[in-house]
Amino acid sequence: MLSKYIFRFFIYSIVGWIWETFYNIATQKKWQNRGFLYGPLCPIYGVGGVSITLVINAFIRIKGAPPTWYQMFAISFVGSAILEYSTSYVMEKLFHAIWWDYSNMPFNINGRICLPASTLFGLAGVGILYGPYVWMNNLIAVIPPLAVEIIGYIAVAMVVCDVTLTVSMLTDFDNMIKMVYDNFNEYMDTAVNDMEERRELRTARNERRIEIEKERIRQYIEESKEKRISQKASSVAENIDGVKKSALRRIERFVPAKNAETAKQKFKSKIHDLIKNADNSNYSEK
Repeated sequence: MLSKYIFRFFIYSIVGWIWETFYNIATQKKWQNRGFLYGPLCPIYGVGGVSITLVINAFIRIKGAPPTWYQMFAISFVGSAILEYSTSYVMEKLFHAIWWDYSNMPFNINGRICLPASTLFGLAGVGILYGPYVWMNNLIAVIPPLAVEIIGYIAVAMVVCDVTLTVSMLTDFDNMIKMVYDNFNEYMDTAVNDMEERRELRTARNERRIEIEKERIRQYIEESKEKRISQKASSVAENIDGVKKSALRRIERFVPAKNAETAKQKFKSKIHDLIKNADNSNYSEK
């Protein structure tokens, strides 16, 4: 009895994988493995197909007839929404990855389910009711029970191996991502610290350069002062010589000619004494 449901799960999973793959090729123009597992299986379709089979069998067992199409549509619509949302949530929490996203679809809930997708699954439930459910019953009736058992065991072994490999790879990938993230944070901390040290070093160099420039400016000002003082002293000395010459010319102009030489000598001597006394006085003050 159990092997029949395992057989259905296996077939529905393969059909779901084929549907998802060709849908992706038609819409994205590229091939992509749309299943969670590495093998050609989409377990969520297997679970959905088996669940619909259980519902139909329950109706037949309780009411003696399968559900009507609108009953099947409502059950498939609600059931697929619950299954999709819970599966998406659990897989995202376990593996930190998203296998489908309906965020760009209308009437979606957190991108996990949406009205168009749930409507399609509802219609798929109706389709299974009137098609694959009957075909699967006929196929299982034709296949010998032992073959169904063997196929069931093989399917279980394949799914277990695939799930183990997939979970192992996803776990290792998650750890690798965490390691890369930690290494990146460590590298960024080191880089920031290095940049801070370089900034402090540049600041110290700039401060030292400013001090050197200030010292150069002070030296230039002192040298300029000394140069201006020297130039002023030379100018004063030249002015004194000019005053001496001017005084002598005035004396020559106003003294009578007959006594000019005598007066000139007297005044020259007098001026010489005055200038000498003035120079001695200035030297003493210094």
